Formats: sequence, structure tokens, C-alpha cells
Amino acid sequence: MRRWMLGVWVVMVAAGCAAAAQACTYCSPDMWCVSAARGALLCLGDGNACLMAGRCFGSSRLPDQAMIQLTLLEDSPALAGGGPSRLLRGAGEIAVGRQAARIAAGGAGGGGDIVFSLAGYHEGGTAVFRARAGDGFALRRQGDGRGARIEVLALAGGQPGRLLARERVDADDALVVRVPFEGRTCVLVLQAATLPAAEAALREAAARRELQESRAGQPRADLPPFELRVLER
Repeated sequence: MRRWMLGVWVVMVAAGCAAAAQACTYCSPDMWCVSAARGALLCLGDGNACLMAGRCFGSSRLPDQAMIQLTLLEDSPALAGGGPSRLLRGAGEIAVGRQAARIAAGGAGGGGDIVFSLAGYHEGGTAVFRARAGDGFALRRQGDGRGARIEVLALAGGQPGRLLARERVDADDALVVRVPFEGRTCVLVLQAATLPAAEAALREAAARRELQESRAGQPRADLPPFELRVLER
């Protein structure tokens, strides 16, 4: 089974736009994501690498943080149940690293090998994760209360196509979706809390610890396995 964890700092910025009050994000020097008045629409990092996409022209910070945690897993027998997508209510506050694999496996140990696992911020536009094989998936996030409304779509010709999942995900829920990636089916685990800054900071710190622990002892890859961009909706 292939395993990949981010190991370099790669920043890819695509054109995008946002409303005047849109909260933005960017990569910090320690390769994590932080919110800001200006920057990008999407930022994802794991402490070894940080990726941004979509120019954000927000003029002020929002009181709530548009968080995103996502992990792509190799499919495995431990993840066989649940159909093409499932919403797991009350999955917990963290859905990255090995914790994401445990969530996808229904709380049991093991789960699929990690292809990549990232945490950051995203609100506005459509995030596109295009694998080297030309397939992949797209993600749309719109904040709703303490959670968000999420759409996951398969890529067709490099553009968002078939809808794979559409759910409202609360702060402690996790969305598990089977997606195409590099010519095979993988399992995507998503969490999308929308939280006040102080609460978001605590959850972000916990996600960073989980990512660091999950990465310990794993080999680094030279390049990420996807091209990241943000499309205007």
C-alpha cells in the first residue's frame, strides 16, 4: 500500500475572489495555517509543508474560524462498510492522522494507510485536488452555525463533476466519502467546524499534535501527490 505524508513546502496560488468580509488564511513560517485579513481562500498544512490557493481580498477578520481537517486513506477491508458516503455524528473534535483512520474504521484500530492528512482553513470557492493521473476530487465548504455545508465532487476533465456527497456537518461530525484518486478508490475523511477564535485555536493545536504524532517515523516524500487550486463558484 502507498503511504504519503507531506514533506516539503509547496505553495500553489490560483485566482479567486471573496466578499469584503471574507476571512482569509495563509501559511505561517512554521508551515501551519493561520487566519488573517488577507491571504488565501484555502490553506492546508501539516507542519512539514503548507499549501495555499485562491486569492482572498477580505478586509476584516470574522469572529468565527472556517476550519477544515481532511485525510485521504487507502481503501481497506476495515473500511468496507458504509457505502459511498456516510455522516458520522459525534465523531469527535479531531479527524486527521491515525485518528481519522480510526473514525473511518468505526472506532476500531487500523484502518487504511494514510495518503495525506492536513488541517487548515477554507471558505469560499471550490477547492480542487487533482492527482497526477488527472483524477481526484473537489470540495465546497459553506459555514453554517458551528459546522458547515459540504459538497464533495469527483473530477471530470480536471473540473468538478459528479456529486459524491452533500451534507451539513456539525462541529464534531465527520464525513467519510469514497473518492477517485490516482486511478483507484480512496477514502476521504472530512471535518469542518466553524468556531470562535479561542475555541478554534485549541482544536487546531490538538490537530497539529495528532498530525505530528501520526507522521513520526514515516518517510518523507519529495512532492505532494496532487495539484491544489481554487475555482470561483
